Order: sequence, then structure tokens, then C-alpha cells
Amino acid sequence: MKQCPYCKKDLNVSPAELLLKYLRTHQQQCEQRAATYKESDNERIKHRSLAIAKSAQKWQAWADFVERSIKKEQ
Repeated sequence: MKQCPYCKKDLNVSPAELLLKYLRTHQQQCEQRAATYKESDNERIKHRSLAIAKSAQKWQAWADFVERSIKKEQ
């Protein structure tokens, strides 16, 4: 069983699964931020929501890639 070198907790997941969790978390955060910005009355902030939504799509693409890689290994 591997342990975290910092907190000494047991790590029951592979590094790829940790990466997948990280990517999905950032994807969700970007989607939430884009939805919040889209509701604004300010045009600059609305435009910013498009950039954040595009960032969420990139996070999703990477997460999907990692997920497919994990499935191939199993």
C-alpha cells in the first residue's frame, strides 16, 4: 500500500485516477463560474463566460482522454 509522503495517508487509487479527479473538479469549477458570469448584466463579464466555458471544454477533453487511458489499462 502506498502512502502520501506528506500526510502519511494510504493511497488506494492510482495516479491516473487522482489526475482524473483533479481534471473533473476543475472542469466543474469552470462550468459553474461560466454559468455565474453569463447571468451578469455587464457585457465584458458575459464575454468572459465564453472563454471560461471554452476552458471547461478543454478540461473535459483531457479528463476524457485520461479516463479512456485508464479503461485501456484495465
